[in-house]
Amino acid sequence: MPIRSLHIDCDDDACRRRFLAAFQEAGIHPESSHGSEVPPGTRLLIVCGADAAALAEAVRRRRASLPAGETAILATMRAPSYGDIPRVLDAGADDCLQAPFANSLLVARARSLLRRMTPQPDAPSA
Repeated sequence: MPIRSLHIDCDDDACRRRFLAAFQEAGIHPESSHGSEVPPGTRLLIVCGADAAALAEAVRRRRASLPAGETAILATMRAPSYGDIPRVLDAGADDCLQAPFANSLLVARARSLLRRMTPQPDAPSA
């Protein structure tokens, strides 16, 4: 499944490069951007953070500014404590990964989110 538009909201340049490399290793060469502005038409937004409260707030702001149902948000965080992942999911993330994680897991979760957003053809009538 191609990922046409990917935006990475991450202050850590090495982390952003790692994520892009993970998709490229999987044979996916997304149109990508990064920074504070999410371009129109973005299908997948990856938001990174170390602090759960700041990550939850970033996800909440992003979710509020995006058109409903058009963009999946995948949050990643280092060393969350009990309750941090539910907090980020409740803030509007569609999924949350705890670092460290394998690149293959990042790519698989991204594909899963995009499959859920893609309209499925109607089942044939019996």
